Amino acid sequence: MKLKETAGETATGRAVAAELYCGRGNSRLDFDRAYQTFKTLKEDQVAAGFTGLMAYLGEGAAWDPEAGRNILCEVRPAVLKAVPTDPLAAALIGWAGTAGAVTVEDWGPVVSALRQAAKQDDPLAQRVLAGLYATGTGVRKHPGHARTLLTRAAAAGDALAQDRLGLLISGPEAPAADQKKAAALFRTAAERGLPLAMTDYADALAFGAGIPQDDRKAFGWYRRAAKRGVFSAMLQTGRCYLEGCGTAADPSKAEKWLVRACTGRVPEAPAVLGEAYAEHRIAGRTAADALPLLKDAAARGNAQASYDLGLIYRDGRDTSQDLKAAAVNFAAAADTGHTAAVYELALLCYAGAGVTQDLPRALKLLKKAAAADHPGAMFSLGIMYKRGEGVKADLAKAAEYFAAAAERGSAPAQNSLGALYKAGSGVPKDEPRAFELFKAAAKQGDVLAQSNLGIMYLLGCGTAASPEKAFKWTRRAARQGNAEAEYNLGLMYYRGKGTVKDLKKAADWISKAEKQGYRPAEEEKKA
Repeated sequence: MKLKETAGETATGRAVAAELYCGRGNSRLDFDRAYQTFKTLKEDQVAAGFTGLMAYLGEGAAWDPEAGRNILCEVRPAVLKAVPTDPLAAALIGWAGTAGAVTVEDWGPVVSALRQAAKQDDPLAQRVLAGLYATGTGVRKHPGHARTLLTRAAAAGDALAQDRLGLLISGPEAPAADQKKAAALFRTAAERGLPLAMTDYADALAFGAGIPQDDRKAFGWYRRAAKRGVFSAMLQTGRCYLEGCGTAADPSKAEKWLVRACTGRVPEAPAVLGEAYAEHRIAGRTAADALPLLKDAAARGNAQASYDLGLIYRDGRDTSQDLKAAAVNFAAAADTGHTAAVYELALLCYAGAGVTQDLPRALKLLKKAAAADHPGAMFSLGIMYKRGEGVKADLAKAAEYFAAAAERGSAPAQNSLGALYKAGSGVPKDEPRAFELFKAAAKQGDVLAQSNLGIMYLLGCGTAASPEKAFKWTRRAARQGNAEAEYNLGLMYYRGKGTVKDLKKAADWISKAEKQGYRPAEEEKKA
């Protein structure tokens, strides 16, 4: 009698846990309670397997992939014996396949059991079998079968199936009708209490996928999912607080959520937190605090973390400058196709900083970054073609690269292209065009362009002469240390051009240009 009662209690406990975790009924999903319930069923190998699965996934249990996989491997033989008569055991083995705890020989009976249960409208079996078809695990890959199975389970009210179906039919390239349907599925599952669906619905709101974009609502759902233990939602909640997106910016709360996300299986979390530390966006934190976080993320293959490490070592932010380490980290990120890292590595190769100077390699890397639409790379290629560095000088080619970068808003490129149009080098001479380019770059704060614009206004080159505007732009460039502008400003004070004549100020500005080695100023001083 005792044994029968124990067996009955175990079966009941397992059924309750399955409802809480797998959505086998209409109860509100609760991963925490499910894990604790499975854990109490010490003599049940299927229940033990689910504790391993949940640890592997970090659902309701502390994320520990290695421990979770070990548990799954340990219970596998016993669970396999139960597969023919226990759909939950078959589902567990199906899920365990993602943890690498299933052999090829296991799949035959597992798939057979899942198919039989799916035909009897068991939503759990339908969902797990759909996952196998979607990934081609244990069966031939067949997205159509996966969609059919998930549609049946979702229609029966299975929240996890609703969420998985939404993920299957959504995406940037999905038809608008499918994106709208996916958003509705996410919302239904989220309102049933599924934390993962809360995150997916928040994503749809944040990106306006299938529904109107709403950052405030997105933040609300991210935070609800984060409080339910979803690490990716913790990351997004931290980002929202960091950027002030959908809520008031709060660096302290951002740090709290990002730190929690770092404990989970979200490789972006230490990268985001490390970047925030490196940029001093969180009070009391510096790049020194960022280093261990970024190193951890980089070790896990996060390209952005490698790139951020490169920037810290390149600039010596709150640590010793190490150009060799910068090059190593930029190279690691560049190997994954990180465009900004490709560009930064190219600049180090060009200058021979941290690596042996290699102009052909720099040229190759810059072309790769330029092909990915990086304006800085386009500008740098223009410089190399203009100077004939690592390639035969070609002013027409330089002009093409400067123009491409200028169209994308690069102020240095606008200035350089303007200089070519002013001189008629590589392009037909066009002073009005040069003036417009200098003006566009000057307004963005480019010092060389401000100096050049001052000269154009002074000489009436490409525009009507205006000594007053010439003085304004020349003074702006001179105050930022541009030697040519310092000299020209001195002459304007000396001659009273665009300003009141002031011989003392004239001498002071010309002297500043002379100290920078500006030859006309030196000659003026001698005269």
